[in-house]
Amino acid sequence: MDGKIRSLKSEIEEQRLLSPIYQNFMKELAIKGPIVLPLPKRGELESGKLSDISSLFGKKAKRYKLQLVDVIPEIRSLVEGSGSISVGVVLRGDFFDFRKFLIEIGKIPCLEHVEEIQIQPGDGNKEFRLNVRLALKKSGA
Repeated sequence: MDGKIRSLKSEIEEQRLLSPIYQNFMKELAIKGPIVLPLPKRGELESGKLSDISSLFGKKAKRYKLQLVDVIPEIRSLVEGSGSISVGVVLRGDFFDFRKFLIEIGKIPCLEHVEEIQIQPGDGNKEFRLNVRLALKKSGA
């Protein structure tokens, strides 16, 4: 009986010590924001507004405390005649901020889809590389 009592006291002490750590993890994992992802009405980017792509991603990155490193439109994707353009975006920052950024760019009407996401560890922050495809308004349409 004494052995069982010591064992139970040990388990209770262990739970008491681990409780603050558990509470911290639960706070970090708490998802704040919409549970349902945005589903905007789809549109197309006018070819005259291609120069605005960088500022569009820059504003959204700044809103979520991410550093926009580069925005690279792939001109070759225009030549394919697909009616869309592939754009490379490089960001640095916190993973949870990047998550919010991804939800935010899902609201862009001309976003067809995210083609690729690469996450690389960095000094203090992570580097995020993504390729997105944006729908373009066809000439004469």
